[in-house]
Amino acid sequence: MSVFGSVVTFTYLSTSDIDITVNCRTSDVRRVSHLIHTQLSEASANSHAPFAIERVSLIRSEWPVIKCIVGGIGVDLSFNASTDRASYWLIHNLDTAISPPALFRSTLVLTKAWLSFDAHLLGGMTNMLSSSAVRCIACGTFLANPWLRHPLQTLLA
Repeated sequence: MSVFGSVVTFTYLSTSDIDITVNCRTSDVRRVSHLIHTQLSEASANSHAPFAIERVSLIRSEWPVIKCIVGGIGVDLSFNASTDRASYWLIHNLDTAISPPALFRSTLVLTKAWLSFDAHLLGGMTNMLSSSAVRCIACGTFLANPWLRHPLQTLLA
């Protein structure tokens, strides 16, 4: 298992979930996802568990995803997600290539916070832009406006 997403890239918000990928043989994905789902479901019924596990659900798709809440924090378990490392390196490389340092990462956090706040004002927290879409928008903004030097400037660009 490995953690990926906004936690690893330090672009998470207080409302973010934790993304974990489970690596196993492709032929075992269905069996392993069912086993983990069963274990989490059983643990959610245990009132003496160190962390409360709630709302365990298995999304059966080509690549299953298990969603649950552990200790009040959303957790998404995906299987054999290969994009986690690529996303990390994209953010890391852009963050070091764009000057000043950490400008890209700071822009991502500010943009995600603004979008989350805006969605909350409009009365919904679903159908928001994915983190991938936000990264693409930020990349495009920096390509079109290389003069940017502060995260607030990116919101105005």
